[in-house]
Amino acid sequence: MNVIRFKLTIITFLFSFLSNAQTINDDAFYILDKKHKDYILKPNVINNKTSKFRLYNRTEYENREKKILRDKKEGTFYNYQLYKRPKELIFRKVYGSKIEYIKSYDINSLNLVDYKWLQNNSWKEHNPNILFKDLYFLLKVDNDKYLKVKVKRTVIAY
Repeated sequence: MNVIRFKLTIITFLFSFLSNAQTINDDAFYILDKKHKDYILKPNVINNKTSKFRLYNRTEYENREKKILRDKKEGTFYNYQLYKRPKELIFRKVYGSKIEYIKSYDINSLNLVDYKWLQNNSWKEHNPNILFKDLYFLLKVDNDKYLKVKVKRTVIAY
């Protein structure tokens, strides 16, 4: 009885080890949309190069802007910091990574993720169960051309 139990334990251990060792996380790709219904995209541009991407919650961002405009008209505006900041996801370009262009027909072969996935998974910096190897943003620059930028995971939980 003990020998059978021992063999089952070893087999279970080896099986779990081998299955985890063969798990390969693919790169994840997200297509940025300047007119997305859920967020407002604000890239930071330094020396004509994108260094940071900020994705603000669209509803909160627009409500904040309306309040600021209203207060400016009424003469009660004092400082931007008095208004609640909208939720945001911040992604920085990986230093030294090469910015590439890819054709639109190459996108079908990529591991594309949606915005909900980005909100739920992109900030998990030290999560051992991370679902991707590297994260890339794709920004449409022409009818059939996308800018491919490798970004770091955000440190802000949405």
